Amino acid sequence: SDVLFRSTKGTLVIGDRAVVKAKIEAGSVICKGNIQGEVVAKESIKLLSPGLIEGTMSAPRLSVETGGVFHGRVSMGVSS
Repeated sequence: SDVLFRSTKGTLVIGDRAVVKAKIEAGSVICKGNIQGEVVAKESIKLLSPGLIEGTMSAPRLSVETGGVFHGRVSMGVSS
């Protein structure tokens, strides 16, 4: 079964030891851990070192810190 985390407001922080396999929908996402799946943010996604995202990211604003790793597809622009 697929796991879905949905929070339309606020910021979801994935810590540096966390491993998340899910579809994530949030206001903003900060990732220092490992996310496998789809990440959708209404405001922004920040991928910080030593974070890893494998899958898709969609947000109006995206930043990847040196040391952050991303494999997949990105969609940027105004969220609908």
